[in-house]
Amino acid sequence: WRSRRELFWTAFVFFVVNTWVVASWDIWWYGGAFGQRAMIQSYVLLAFPMAAFFQWAFRRKWVAIPVAAVVAAGIFLNQFQVWQAHNGPFEADAMNKAYYWRIFLKTEKNPYDRFLLDNTEVPPPGLVPADTLLFEDFENFADTNSLKIGVAHSGNRSLFLPATEGGSAAVNLPKGENLSPGDWLQFSAWFYGPVKEWEPWWMPQFVVWLEKDGQPVDQRMIRPFRVVGDNEWRQAALYFKLPNLDFDGFRIFLLNPRSKVTLHMDDLMVVKLVAGGSPSTRGRL
Repeated sequence: WRSRRELFWTAFVFFVVNTWVVASWDIWWYGGAFGQRAMIQSYVLLAFPMAAFFQWAFRRKWVAIPVAAVVAAGIFLNQFQVWQAHNGPFEADAMNKAYYWRIFLKTEKNPYDRFLLDNTEVPPPGLVPADTLLFEDFENFADTNSLKIGVAHSGNRSLFLPATEGGSAAVNLPKGENLSPGDWLQFSAWFYGPVKEWEPWWMPQFVVWLEKDGQPVDQRMIRPFRVVGDNEWRQAALYFKLPNLDFDGFRIFLLNPRSKVTLHMDDLMVVKLVAGGSPSTRGRL
């Protein structure tokens, strides 16, 4: 404003209008650029006010030192996250706050952390499994048409989700009298796929609904293929903090958005978590 007034209004008006247009899109994370893809074309013009700011800042020692520190930290974080995106856990296309802080400045990948991209609810430290509300091994499941014989984590049967769009048969669990708003529940199961589905948007989902009179009032889901590889069984868990809503039960099922890969589920368990230890909070027991 003071040194290049003739450029100020051009840059300012463009910045405001461009930011308003970019912010109008309902999706910010596209293009693998952590939300910045749509701003790239404005960098050339924004370089002028940035240069004017640096010129002003570095003439004042009391400003130059903290500015230099912030710039250095930003450059380091930028380059480190580029490395993370290529070699580590960084998720450039579908980041959220919970997952970002879980992997912040980490070099090692934990595939179970990626469940935070599906369900951001994480129980606080100190909760452990207590009351078992449900255990279903599908050996005596009523809907036999939804079972696969000979493919199981235990026993001889598992719930089967075919490679077509739609949902599996559901396991229904009535709401118990000992459940209250704020309680934490852990829905865990073992999952298997003959081959891995790699496309996140197509991955079959492990879904939990809270229902009232047969209609969902709240829901959570995770994508088991975030951890399940080719021809292997993996255990995964979904955490649900009960909201202050009127519901009468849970509906647990598998959902296939559009994958051509089958998914099996076995040894489904629902437990209530209570204070008393330090359980894993990364989607597995």
